[in-house]
Amino acid sequence: MRALITILDNITETSMPFNEFVLYRANHIPEEKQILIVCGPKKELPMVAIPENLEIHYAGRRLSKIRKTVKRAIADCRANGISYAVHLHQVKSGFLTQVAMVGTGFRKKVLFTVHNTFSGYAFHNKVLSFFNALLARRVVCVSKTAFESYPKPIRKAKKERICAILNGFDTERIDAVVGDTVRHGQAGADFIYVARIVPVKNHAFLIRVLQKCDPGVHFTFIGAEDPEGAIRRQALQAGLSDRVSFSGLIPRNAVFERLAGGDYYLSSSTLEGLPVSVLEAMYCGLPCVLSDIPQHREAAEPVAAAILPLKEDLWAAELNRLAALPGEEREVMRARSRAHARDLFSLSAMHRQYDAVYDTLR
Repeated sequence: MRALITILDNITETSMPFNEFVLYRANHIPEEKQILIVCGPKKELPMVAIPENLEIHYAGRRLSKIRKTVKRAIADCRANGISYAVHLHQVKSGFLTQVAMVGTGFRKKVLFTVHNTFSGYAFHNKVLSFFNALLARRVVCVSKTAFESYPKPIRKAKKERICAILNGFDTERIDAVVGDTVRHGQAGADFIYVARIVPVKNHAFLIRVLQKCDPGVHFTFIGAEDPEGAIRRQALQAGLSDRVSFSGLIPRNAVFERLAGGDYYLSSSTLEGLPVSVLEAMYCGLPCVLSDIPQHREAAEPVAAAILPLKEDLWAAELNRLAALPGEEREVMRARSRAHARDLFSLSAMHRQYDAVYDTLR
């Protein structure tokens, strides 16, 4: 038996470390004990069932409390004769934990996953990520692009102890939610984008694109809005308030329902690790129009409806073309997207590779 101690900044509806790692393993590997330590304040949990083999502890951000919480979790494992590994996913909680546990031999059991492309981090996050990777026993990057962009000194120092494992997504959970969903085939097309409204996701660009699109093109933005409401205000000022829907942050299952009821997926992001939202959209049957970044090409190039540079006229022309396609052509594209995501990016394949890494940390 093994215990997996996962340390996160927080838990949210859309958090991949929580949903696709902790929760997935708790449900699919019941003999493995899951211990989740949150380096932040206690908040309401997402609306999901918490399995019996998952413990959740809140350590806050004080180093002394983090040290005490982690040491207690490790001591419990040892007292019960259970081997354990520690998985760090986020730079802030990873840094705090590494500092809190100095002098304990903690790092020999640590895996740090790099969930984004290093070049896109803010400077302070680059420092934290570098520090975490340097101290962790093993490092995994979530895409080949993320691996190749990681600083060469770390890759050289880690040698075979740093690798890429492509992110996956939970096909079973999506099937359970959207298996009977039927698209209504309305005129025009609803293009969906699942992303926090932050500059790197480039929503402002999409509003400018929509101004150049035919009236039948509609956007649905799913994700936490920017506190200033700048994107909603931009849409209003452009006279597009009836053609852009803002759902805010909604439960993960509701996201899948929205995807399954849409026509196409958009991502104008300028930075990703490996874009799980794109994979989920493809599996829900949505052909994708994506910004031309390496991570999008790695995830979807063979089947994407389009991968385009960030030029408004090009995007508007492509969205108009797709909105005008007959239903039969859309169905062919949907089937190709779904098959591609299913065959290459399942969570079961991802976790088999992670198991091999965890085994090296015993």
